[in-house]
Amino acid sequence: MSNTDSSERRAPAINFYILAGGKSRRFGENKALFKIDGRAVIEIVIAAIPPGNPVFIVTHSPAEYAHLGLPALPDNYPNAGPLAGIHAGLSHSPCEWNFFLACDFPCLRTAVIEEIGAALFNKNKEEKGAQVILPETAEGLQPLCALWSKSTLPLVEAALLGGQRSVRVVLAQLSLHRVLLTKPEALLNLNAQEDLAKLSKGVGLNKLDISQ
Repeated sequence: MSNTDSSERRAPAINFYILAGGKSRRFGENKALFKIDGRAVIEIVIAAIPPGNPVFIVTHSPAEYAHLGLPALPDNYPNAGPLAGIHAGLSHSPCEWNFFLACDFPCLRTAVIEEIGAALFNKNKEEKGAQVILPETAEGLQPLCALWSKSTLPLVEAALLGGQRSVRVVLAQLSLHRVLLTKPEALLNLNAQEDLAKLSKGVGLNKLDISQ
């Protein structure tokens, strides 16, 4: 993340992990590589990450993303969904805080990531024990555009070992810091082909005014 204005509040080292292990069954094709205005959705996500931060792709299909020039790592729990991807990143990273991103945010911009990251410095006394910093929109909590503390790893691993795959079930057991975004529409994601209509109606790229 970029440094703040205060030399006493330097941004901590953060790794970014893009989760690209889904099968995209509802979408009908690999939504990470689906092109909008000539760019794959995952390329839009990558472009939104503030420069200077290490970026990794969590995937079981590294050849599909080799052209992006980013290191890839598999998860240790195949077919266990995004929670397994979060586990892979937390297990891999030496950083206290790690930013996890779904691969299907076609409207994501740098300003959104920086707004979430700013909460690292703005948590009040009651929230200093937060383990996940995540946006909350009208659709609910957004754990796949969020900062996860390394301290969550034991609980994430225990859940997976117990056969639990739900990220939301795990969230319910963690201390959360919620962020209300200035532009929550930036977190439109592509779950199905029908979601493309939202872009054409102006919810997305063409009319979303978010600075890079």
